[in-house]
Amino acid sequence: MLILIPNNFVPERTYIVNELIGNFLGLDFQIQKKNNLNEIIILLNNSNRIIIKDYFFSNFKNEKYLDIKNIPEKISYTKNKYIVENNIPIIYGKNQIDESHNKIICHIDIFASSFFMLTRWEEFVVKKYDIYNRFDSNQSLAFKHGFLKRPIVNEYVDMLWLMLKKIAYSEKRKHRKFNPILTHDIDIHLRWRNVFQSSKSLIADIVKRKSINLFFSNAKSCIKSFVNRKNDPYNTYDFLMNLSEKIGAKSYFFFMSGGGKFKDENFYNIKSKFIKKLINHINNRGHYIGLHPSYYSYNNFDILEKELNTLSKLVKKKISFTRQHYLRFEVPLTWQILNKLSFEWDSSMYYADNAGFRCGVCYEFNVFDILERKKLSLKEKPIIVMETSYLNKKESPQNTEIQIIDIMNKVKKYNGEFVLLWHNSTFNDYISKPYTSVYNNVINLIYNEK
Repeated sequence: MLILIPNNFVPERTYIVNELIGNFLGLDFQIQKKNNLNEIIILLNNSNRIIIKDYFFSNFKNEKYLDIKNIPEKISYTKNKYIVENNIPIIYGKNQIDESHNKIICHIDIFASSFFMLTRWEEFVVKKYDIYNRFDSNQSLAFKHGFLKRPIVNEYVDMLWLMLKKIAYSEKRKHRKFNPILTHDIDIHLRWRNVFQSSKSLIADIVKRKSINLFFSNAKSCIKSFVNRKNDPYNTYDFLMNLSEKIGAKSYFFFMSGGGKFKDENFYNIKSKFIKKLINHINNRGHYIGLHPSYYSYNNFDILEKELNTLSKLVKKKISFTRQHYLRFEVPLTWQILNKLSFEWDSSMYYADNAGFRCGVCYEFNVFDILERKKLSLKEKPIIVMETSYLNKKESPQNTEIQIIDIMNKVKKYNGEFVLLWHNSTFNDYISKPYTSVYNNVINLIYNEK
């Protein structure tokens, strides 16, 4: 297979062709630049071809596109015989497909549309943030136009695959299977950490929450925790590993080795006897340890490097994966820092207040640096579901379970990676306890369908 690309925006075009056709479909091909070309041509040995018309990059003569005015204000949805859903959103391009006996001309610019989603350049040019200085999900094109809960890049890839089959492409695509990736951020290691913190919390049950019943219930829990830490409500590590092992998976635990939301805040000492013992226990059971960089680390190389070194020395092995605390992220700076620190993959791409496909995909993908204009060695595993997205909205356990399973089924359809984030601390307290059954049911559903 030969793929002809225009002789401008070569790094961007090469990247997205490699991701969609090489990484996602797993096909062999060669790329060749060609002058005076304003489309991408996929040419087979039998002379059959697919032409993807260029409705984005060909508009810029100076190879500069990072401007909010280049984000479409309107999105259309279309149907054609190559789509795998009821319709497909068009970010760039128009609703037109022309066919002859050996040629398909597609006017949906699936390459530029996918580049838009994977690189998140939208977040670099739209300067709208929430109270935690994160990109506001409500300002995203996907949220505004109703496709945040759709992995539209996967849809584009499958559409391209069906067009390739139509022109008699004979090779097989990459074999994939649904892969649940169960992850747990350790923001707070124990519910009852020390006497001072515990006393404050118990007093708040009476003064703030005005519940004497809650006070007595929590006091009992506190005493049991101090007698034996295995009784602590947040000590769910064995519970989580047991469930993961039940379905033949491993748990990924992200530990903090720096501060919390405020400069003096640190919920646990990574060098404490309890944490050291816990990390050894997780390692001995064959599960994985990653870094959960602190609140102020996402745009600060020095802080992140220090925290990485601290955890690496404790674990005594290379820390290869990471996820930002509070999911604070700055595109592309955070990726640049993580790449420079030689992480293999990050898993921060998710809107904390809205479950779904922030990058439009449920596959791991290579990160592209939109400023340096190059592919990084870092990969991204986007989160698909985080439990607090539902807890914070006070969704009922029943509705939460329905919505999580709905999104999980979409990932299954594309044999993707279902990256689920469920904190160790959202199981047994007075708010999250009803949701314990949701996690159990989701895991059991995965197990029963394996």
